[in-house]
Amino acid sequence: MAVLITGAEGFLGTHLARSLHGRGTKVVGLDVSPAGGPRPWPVFAGDVADRALVEGLFAEHDVTAVVHGGGISGP
Repeated sequence: MAVLITGAEGFLGTHLARSLHGRGTKVVGLDVSPAGGPRPWPVFAGDVADRALVEGLFAEHDVTAVVHGGGISGP
């Protein structure tokens, strides 16, 4: 079982992933621009609107929960 975190490379997503991972939860990240450093959990480049990608992550990583923190900021 794993938690999929969208916006995983953002401020909140990174901190949440680190906290969950530290408690032994399997974490899978998704972000439109994964530019962070190496992580002890996988982070995939892509858009949450890409249904095939998201379904593939669910199947491949046994995702049972999602925290949707992704969003585009700016004007």
